[in-house]
This record gives sequence, structure tokens and C-alpha cells, in this order.
Amino acid sequence: MLTKETHNTGNVWTHHFPRHHLLAACGISLAATLLLSVLPDSVVAYRVQELEPSPAPAVTPAIETPAAEITTAPVEIDPWLHLTVRKGDTLSSLLQKTGLDTNAIHELTNSSKDAQKLASLNLGDELDVLMKDGAVQELRLRRSKLDSLSVTRTGDKYESKQVTLIPEVRYSYAAGTIDSSLFLAGQKAGLNDRMTLKLADIFAYDVDFLQDIQQGDSFALLYEELYLDGQSIGQGNIVSAEFTNQGKTYRAVQYTNKNGTTSYYTPDGNIMRKQFLRTPVDFAKVTSYFSLNRKHPILHKIRAHKGIDYGAPTGTPIRAAGDGTVVFAGVRNGFGNVVMIQHGGVYTTLYGHMSKIGVKKGARVNQGQVIGAVGMTGLASGPHLHYEFHVNGTAVNPLANMNVAMAEPLSKTEKANFDKTTAALFSQMKEFAAGTIPQKSQQVALGDTDKNREPQIR
Repeated sequence: MLTKETHNTGNVWTHHFPRHHLLAACGISLAATLLLSVLPDSVVAYRVQELEPSPAPAVTPAIETPAAEITTAPVEIDPWLHLTVRKGDTLSSLLQKTGLDTNAIHELTNSSKDAQKLASLNLGDELDVLMKDGAVQELRLRRSKLDSLSVTRTGDKYESKQVTLIPEVRYSYAAGTIDSSLFLAGQKAGLNDRMTLKLADIFAYDVDFLQDIQQGDSFALLYEELYLDGQSIGQGNIVSAEFTNQGKTYRAVQYTNKNGTTSYYTPDGNIMRKQFLRTPVDFAKVTSYFSLNRKHPILHKIRAHKGIDYGAPTGTPIRAAGDGTVVFAGVRNGFGNVVMIQHGGVYTTLYGHMSKIGVKKGARVNQGQVIGAVGMTGLASGPHLHYEFHVNGTAVNPLANMNVAMAEPLSKTEKANFDKTTAALFSQMKEFAAGTIPQKSQQVALGDTDKNREPQIR
């Protein structure tokens, strides 16, 4: 029954149930409660199961393994002692770390001519030693990723072998333009500093990389990329190259003549190498030029400066400008430590203010060989090299006399072989420059060597 009641809040419809309806509802609720209390638990559980989702299948518990049956893989221990040659290390000092005495070390190093080479260690060389019963069972000296020397004990004797691995060689291309320095341009082109120095050495007879380099100069080169087991292990030789300096382009190509001598030549077959280097110190700064009216910085008097001063840090290597014989090595007046080299019967070069002399009088030296180091011995206001160039005993301006002599040109027969051998290299350079050959990270394989060649064992 619906009735309408009036309240202050407005009209509200309410529902009135008769009393006998309420009594009936209470009775039904009471009966249901009594029925659930007397039903078995299984029936109640069954009803609950109908309402709840089915449980996940039971997981069979894992069977535990007795502790005695659990096994642990043994930890492998490297039996080799790995040593790296640091400053001040000798073979004796390194091998003493293994417990060997001086007699055992002497026996090892004198077991063969190859074993004697162990005594000549270089910084960074890696030495691996395998000990057994207090004696060296095997020793491996790795000078590089390609060259190694091993000495193995067999009974009471040692056997040695030298292994040289043959890398896979691919040709890669790089090009760049100089906007600040040659080294930065080389790095942008993907070259390491050693390769950039090689590039400078090739053109050092024609380009003064200290004085002549300008912004906008450019270079391009085809070079070797070395691979071992599919992994790059470094950059090899420059095969062909070109360098544009102040609008003039110089080109060079590597060629091995019939005598087995490898050098760089111009496309016309003229050797790039001149009798003298333009500068005996790499990338040094000219602090004073050749002058007959120069005021001496220490004596403060007008005195002819019969050479060129190259400012460089103490210890910077000094190289022989050409092949010749050392005619003086010692202290000389205000020049301090001095080396003089006679080149044939006409030319002589002088190197002064050295901090260290690396050659002796009478020694034969080759062009580019290190003969000493920059210093400031004698009358010097700072570390530098004083370099003089003499013609028939008279000092002349070194910069005006660098290309005085060249090697003999190729013979007609040799020139024909040169043209045939180098034509493909120049062609590849042109294709790269034109973009005909696609580049991938500036490392494109053009001519792979035989991948199946075995290592050389001597």
C-alpha cells in the first residue's frame, strides 16, 4: 500500500508493509539459519564450491636430493703467470717473480739464439710463464698480436720457436680537409696518429708540415686495414696517397722494385725520397731562421745565425737529415752537445744543443735515424735544436737546399712494371673520390689476401 505523507522537506512517497508480512519474513530467515546449522559440512562445502572459482591444479612437490648427491663444478685456476713489461723491468727481474734463481734464468735465456732474444724486452711486451715443479715448463713472449716467441722445456732441454701470424689485408679509404691541424683532420677521417705521421713522412720532401700547411689543405689515401680471425687489429701501410697544399696536389704510390726495396714514387715513376729531409725534428716550431745579422739572445751581440732553430720539448727525437757518416759527436763551444754528419763529399749537417747524443764518431747512419734528443746544452735560452747545412764547408740556408739530390729514376723495364702494378691503385683512388665505390665507415674491403695462409714458424 502506498500512502502520501507531507513533511516540511517536501513530498516523499513511503512504503508501508502490513504487520503479517513482516512476521512471515522473520520466520523464513529463522528457518534457513536452523537448516544450515544441521546440514553436513560436505553439503555446505559443495554449495560453496559452486559459488567460488575452481582452484588451480595441485603442483606435485619436487623431490629433494640428498645433500651427499649435490655436485659443484670445479673452479678452473689459470696455471699461467701473466706479466707485462713496465719501465725498469728486465727479463731477470720478471722471472725472479716466479721463484727462479739466476742460474735457471741464465740456462733458459742461453738455450738457443731465439731464446737470447728474450733479453731484449720492450715496454708493453707480454710475458706468459707456465711453471711446473719449480721450473719453467713453457714461456711465451708476445711482442704484438702477430709476433710471438715461445720456449718449451722438453726433458732437460729447451726448444724455441718464433711464430709470425699472417693477417688478412683489406684496402680502406680515408679523406679529409684541414681546418685546424693535420692530426685533428686525420682523426676525423678515421686515422690514428701513427698513420697520420706516415702520411706526413711520405710528403715531407715536398711539403713543410710546420711552415706550409694552411686551412683548406686536403688529403686522401688508400691504406691497409689488418684483420686477424675476423677482428681488426690495426692499420698497416699506406698504399697510395695524395696531398693538396696551397692549391698544388702531390701524389704518391707504394712500389717494390725488383731488388725487393719498397719506396714511394710519384705517378711518373720518380722516387719521392730526396737526399735530405726538410726538417730533422717532427712538427717542431721554428724559433729562429738563417740570418747573417741576427742579435744573439744571450750575448746580445750581432752574430750571424748560420742555421735554423727548432723549438721543441727536451727529449724530442732528432733525426739524421740524410744518409752519411758521423764525423763528430761531443761537446763543441757554445753549441753544447753536437753531432756532425758527412753526406758524401759535398754536404755536412750539424745538430746542436742536444740533451742526449745517440751515436758515436765513425758510425754510419740512415736518413730518419734517431741520432739524439732536443735539449739546451751550451749557450741556449730554452730547449731547441740548432740545425746547420754546409755545402763544401760553407753554411747555407737549410730551407733552400733540401731537394739537392734525388735517387736514380726507374729503368725502362722497371718503369713498365711500375705502370702495370700501380695503375689499379690510382684507379681505385679515383673511384673512391668520385663515390663510385660505396664507403662503409671508411673501411671497404677491396682486395683480401688468402685467408687460409698458415702462420710462419721459425
